Amino acid sequence: MTEVRAAGLSLLVGFFVLQACEQSPTSSLGQIGDPSPPIALSDSEKKLDHIAICAPTMANFPTPLVSTNPYFPITPGYQWTLEGEEDGEEIEALITVLDETRLIDGILARVIEERESEDGEEVEISWNYYSVNVDGVVCYRGEDVDDIEDDEVVAHEGAWCSDDAENNAGIFMPTDPQPGMTFLQEDAPLVPALDGAKVVAAGPGPIQEVFGAPYADAIRLQEFTLIEGRKEKADVKWFASGTGILIDGPLVLTDFTMAGVDPGDPISLQVCGS
Repeated sequence: MTEVRAAGLSLLVGFFVLQACEQSPTSSLGQIGDPSPPIALSDSEKKLDHIAICAPTMANFPTPLVSTNPYFPITPGYQWTLEGEEDGEEIEALITVLDETRLIDGILARVIEERESEDGEEVEISWNYYSVNVDGVVCYRGEDVDDIEDDEVVAHEGAWCSDDAENNAGIFMPTDPQPGMTFLQEDAPLVPALDGAKVVAAGPGPIQEVFGAPYADAIRLQEFTLIEGRKEKADVKWFASGTGILIDGPLVLTDFTMAGVDPGDPISLQVCGS
């Protein structure tokens, strides 16, 4: 596996806090507004319609498993390790594109597994489901979750599926992400999960080198939530063209390979799709 040198993490300082808005019983697309405080952007605001873009039709998803979006590859075998510290605990996330699929809303979805550990103890395993539309937009169709304590599965908090009533698949990564784009990634009001992201920067990434070359083509996303009363998100994510995730909140990419190791046993309960 390839060692990644992290530098320039001072770019993470000064997270923006975005204002939460009311939730809608079906879709919250129209409620995505300007952040508070405002973020200065060189381009105009653009809200992407996740309901239309990710609508589960064969015309929309002729080849849903073909990885065409360079910022979020879904090629089996790709594997990322991110590490960091939060609330005094050492956190590690192992993200693996599995050679597994689920049929959700009649559309095939690729499974990307994430295993999170705190101080060396596994605390969560999630299977996340993604399909790529005809234009290269990566749509997020839901997730199954195992919450783990003392090596035992204790809950499945946060699980949702786009084929459930009232839910819609969200946009996880646009085709050509540009500053000012705003979109919902999770539109599941009954969970509730109404989370989105805004592209707030494009250019060189904060992790400067891997394979000896700079990350000249990277984007920064600012997350937000539309759940009233829920703690406002301040997580920042960076993605680089050709590699994918660089930074996820306090976690920084430390390892990346296109031929990952077997992450271990799957989650205990797979409800979304078939």
